[in-house]
Amino acid sequence: MKGLIILANHFEDIEALGTIDLLRRAKITIDLVSIVDSKKLTTQSGLKIEAEYLYQDIDLNDYDFLVIPGGKATFENNLSSLKIDKELQNVARLKANDLVNNNYFSHISPIYGTPFEMLKSNKI
Repeated sequence: MKGLIILANHFEDIEALGTIDLLRRAKITIDLVSIVDSKKLTTQSGLKIEAEYLYQDIDLNDYDFLVIPGGKATFENNLSSLKIDKELQNVARLKANDLVNNNYFSHISPIYGTPFEMLKSNKI
């Protein structure tokens, strides 16, 4: 299992760093990816850290899950608040039914493939 955490300057320290620490202790791979044009970042409380990758250097299909920490970074980078997306809800229901109807528990569907492939095939 491999996760992606997206970071920008002034992200919420505990949401990002605590999550990174816990996942790595559990031996779950998590890549730190900057969504700004520099790997050098500053947390909301002023700590300096360095992301491992820039967003343009990764392939989203390499990841099983995504972590998005909050903080001032959301507003400073013009990232809107999360909103309900009916099309995405429909795909989530489709995935849930796929899990039950095909008797498996995995991110990768025997019918729809990876979550990113499933989203793409549903034009999301």
